[in-house]
Amino acid sequence: IKALRELALEATRYRVSSVNAWYYLAMADYQLGFTKKGLRAIDRAIRLEPDGDDLMVMKANLLVSDGCLEEALKYYDEACEIFPDDSYYIMAGRACACMGNLAAADMYYRKVKDSDILKAFGISLSKKRLL
Repeated sequence: IKALRELALEATRYRVSSVNAWYYLAMADYQLGFTKKGLRAIDRAIRLEPDGDDLMVMKANLLVSDGCLEEALKYYDEACEIFPDDSYYIMAGRACACMGNLAAADMYYRKVKDSDILKAFGISLSKKRLL
């Protein structure tokens, strides 16, 4: 991961307009626990590609790591609007569960189309919706 970070950092120096370079730098920072640096890198990527759902999710993941769950949820929602993906709904649901809002978590989990994904994450939906 450290080598990936160094390569991504080098890439941002040579091609400041490379969304991928900023994304990989943010990803490496996320893996290394450098949340603030990762947020700065992903913000650069988002400025270059404001409709990148994967960028929104990376920002949300970094925000979760930083304890900013409500703000993270906004980015998960934005990513889902751009491209509804089952894994995005899982992450949004987990953010809600961490905030103690199980009804909202249930709502996100019910949007997942592939039940195998729910099983893989150890999520079992009750027959009744939580209120």
